[in-house]
Amino acid sequence: MIYKEVRVKYLVLNIKYMQIKILVSLLLSFSLTGCVFDENKRIEQSLEKSVIEFHRKLNDERFKEVYEQADEKLKSQIPEDIFVAQLRQIRTQFYPLPDKAYVFVDDEIVDGLKRTIGFKRENFSTFQLIGNEKEVTTEMFEWTVKGNEAKLLSYKIDPVCKKPCGIAIKK
Repeated sequence: MIYKEVRVKYLVLNIKYMQIKILVSLLLSFSLTGCVFDENKRIEQSLEKSVIEFHRKLNDERFKEVYEQADEKLKSQIPEDIFVAQLRQIRTQFYPLPDKAYVFVDDEIVDGLKRTIGFKRENFSTFQLIGNEKEVTTEMFEWTVKGNEAKLLSYKIDPVCKKPCGIAIKK
């Protein structure tokens, strides 16, 4: 009889322990999920600021400054004179470049949680459409983000269409 009472008490305590464990796990996951969204917002703001600053520098013909502030990986892959020449050509073709950027960090929750608890994902890609009176082009960036600072890893443009053009989206 005493054995049955002890066993019942043990089972009750075990169930309560499991309930507390589940509750703590749920609370922790909800709080970390909130941190993920805050972290993504911070990164998006950093990238938006960097794209706008990049465009301002191109509009002001500060091409060497763009190169000097880029990540070492970019500098190791392309010489300054070639990069500056490419930027000069893009500026000539699309001047003035827009002073707005639309950036969205599309992370899966798992990746965001990893970043929030210390497994940092540093590289992010962004793109947007730019154009002139003759064509529409996709502008593609790759950035490395550390803290609130984003450094350019790569930049290229890809023509979409000659004007007048229409972009159809199939359902």
